[in-house]
Amino acid sequence: LLVLGLIIKLGIAPFHGWLIDTYEGTGMMMTFFLTITQKIVTITVLINLYMNIITYINMEVMNKALIILIMVTLIVGTLGSLRQQKLIRFIAYSAIVNSGLLIMFFVGNNIEELVSYSIYYLINYIIGLTVLISITLGMRRKINGENIEILTELRNIWINNKTIGAILIVVLIYLAGLPPFTNFISKLILILPYIVEGRMYIAMIILFLTVGVMIYYLNIVKIILIDKKTYNGLDGKNIIENYKLVSGGVVISGGIMWIVYSQLFLDEIINIIKIIVAVSQ
Repeated sequence: LLVLGLIIKLGIAPFHGWLIDTYEGTGMMMTFFLTITQKIVTITVLINLYMNIITYINMEVMNKALIILIMVTLIVGTLGSLRQQKLIRFIAYSAIVNSGLLIMFFVGNNIEELVSYSIYYLINYIIGLTVLISITLGMRRKINGENIEILTELRNIWINNKTIGAILIVVLIYLAGLPPFTNFISKLILILPYIVEGRMYIAMIILFLTVGVMIYYLNIVKIILIDKKTYNGLDGKNIIENYKLVSGGVVISGGIMWIVYSQLFLDEIINIIKIIVAVSQ
């Protein structure tokens, strides 16, 4: 019951219904706040619960139930994200997929290692999401000053500001989990223990389902680079003048530094996380 209450809070399917409408109704900034705080607090409680209580009871039945929940979560999040036109709803479904990946430590045998990898994955996800939302909040329609909401409105960024467009593309590829960025590595090391343990069916299903989210992230890249000429029958240059890029440069710069350079210190970062996990037991 404790675990069930926490995974409802985390938005694990099929208990995810509240999360989508809540995110859409609260706006982009509150969505960012809810996503970050919700995941950090809930995952922290789950890790402490798992390492201090659940390891002393029979986990066989619970593991089977959790595997089903993880698979259902990945399916719902992937299929849901593929049909979204609003950026905020896409972020919500993407958050569901990441929630499913973050609780994978429950069904593994190497507890400390999987917990450390989950924390590392969470760090990468938070940084990528922070940069994405910072860029999004910095773009406003010049006509009415409102934030952009529809994904197709991103098609004119490249014409207006190639630097911001390039940064946004890098962040989208990073969040999609494509190499050579660290989010790809964090997903890979999260799945590798299951391959080592011989649980190939879990690893293959997870890899297959995460491809769906990758496709949608790359579809946004296509909107930015290829679909930039036409919008409501007008050329991109006329439309892009309706957008205004504002502040957020410090957060974006820091996030890009992490995305580019953190892979050089991968072993050191993971070792620090492992030490923190070991000390906290």
